[in-house]
Amino acid sequence: MNPLSSSTSRPHAEHSPSALKNYEACPSFKGRSGTNPIAEAGTRIHTAIENGDPSLLADEVERSLAEWCLAFLADNRGKKSVNAKLVASHQEVRVEMSVGDFYTYGTSDLVDLYDDGSGVLYDWKTGYGSVEDAEVNVQVQAYAFGVFARFPELRNLDCYLVLPRRGEITYARYARADMERVQLRISTIIARAKESAGKIFNPKEGVCDYCANQGSCKALAEKALLIGSKSGFEVPDNVSLDGTPADRAKLLKLANLLANWCEDTKKELLRQALEEGAEIPGYKLDQRRTPRTIDNPLLGYDAVKDLVSVEEYLLACTRVSMPQLEKFVAERAPRGHKAEAKQHLEDVLRGSGALRDEGVIHLLKPIRS
Repeated sequence: MNPLSSSTSRPHAEHSPSALKNYEACPSFKGRSGTNPIAEAGTRIHTAIENGDPSLLADEVERSLAEWCLAFLADNRGKKSVNAKLVASHQEVRVEMSVGDFYTYGTSDLVDLYDDGSGVLYDWKTGYGSVEDAEVNVQVQAYAFGVFARFPELRNLDCYLVLPRRGEITYARYARADMERVQLRISTIIARAKESAGKIFNPKEGVCDYCANQGSCKALAEKALLIGSKSGFEVPDNVSLDGTPADRAKLLKLANLLANWCEDTKKELLRQALEEGAEIPGYKLDQRRTPRTIDNPLLGYDAVKDLVSVEEYLLACTRVSMPQLEKFVAERAPRGHKAEAKQHLEDVLRGSGALRDEGVIHLLKPIRS
């Protein structure tokens, strides 16, 4: 079976290494559940790297990212082998951290151990965002703490954060003696998160975006919704989603305003970067490939009819425009019978099971007086 066809979901610790930076910024942080396309792509890329086989990936971009990581791994191992022998390699290794009265755990992507008492930790970051340098990155420090605890013979650990989409690599070396300060940092983060959750709020960009409390956090609203008051909209005293009907109406009006403002701002800044070469500190102009498509199905089939059968080609045509099909049928119908022809088309398609009703989208629209 293709190892990418299914993924094993691993349980996450309440204060996992990947979330520690968020709890350090705000002890009331609460992680959201669910996934997204970038995270799902990351899972596929990680699996391909773990198997050492980028060809498992169907997407060309994902395949190139896995190849980039594997090329760095091979090059780094080659350089390391000059002075030491690789004696063990652990992929997707569970590392546990008992820090004071607290316990947490996580999964490190790859740990290599060498005969000179040194080790190398690799963490593949396949998203678009930047990450803190490995020298101060609390996730890296937590992994290092767990690796030193798991392998008592280890003297020092080289840690690499590899960001293939950004073409970046950040590096830090940790010694066993460094783990005392790392332990203090981790235990303090977890202690504050346990004791101050719901009491202390510290809104911060890049943290609130992933917090399940984003919609009800008053501290965040007071910081982020200033644009509302400056635009003449009243900001309610109670930003809870369980407020009065009047408060909820004000919140919805602000949400619509902010959504439009955010979208327009991003479009304009992108235009400035593309057309004027404007630089924005902390950001770089990047691109994503849009899905390839065949605009003219008849022309496409004529080009590939010697390669695939018409049945196979039609299976690749996943959607047919019902309005366009109705238009063709109505044009052939006698005058005065166009609506009848459209209804007959719908009945024929529905009877065959080929027609699927579209879902219903619900939305809140303002009542115009």
